[in-house]
Amino acid sequence: MTLINKLQQDQLTARKAKDKFTTTVLSTLYSECNRVGFDDGKRETTDGEVLKVIQKFVKNVDETMSLVEGTDKHTELSKEKDIYVQYLPSQLSTHELNKVVEHIVYVGGFSSPRDMGSVMKLLKESHDGTYDGKLAASVVKAHLG
Repeated sequence: MTLINKLQQDQLTARKAKDKFTTTVLSTLYSECNRVGFDDGKRETTDGEVLKVIQKFVKNVDETMSLVEGTDKHTELSKEKDIYVQYLPSQLSTHELNKVVEHIVYVGGFSSPRDMGSVMKLLKESHDGTYDGKLAASVVKAHLG
């Protein structure tokens, strides 16, 4: 089952349970995700694209939460963020990311700082959405000297 189909199914489940808050959050998220594929040739949105939309929503909620700390709105936003986060894959730890990059560098025979783009590309192909980009860049730099 694709991620967009899971969003749609969970939205329907929330609607049947008469959970207005979850229904509204998932409806907005589903619509935004669905629009990405539709706008790009009336196709189904890929899981990678859905993850990017969810990450964007989480970032927006985090920014808003920092502005409304200590209010009722903060609690509501926290609940909203919890809904989004459940659809994101677990993030690689620093140790796991080091092992993955080490493997990519070893198998690909990369050794020069000029190879950073190639290593990052392979990392993205195999683990997109499961690591912090800034952390990954520093780990790759460390492995390439």
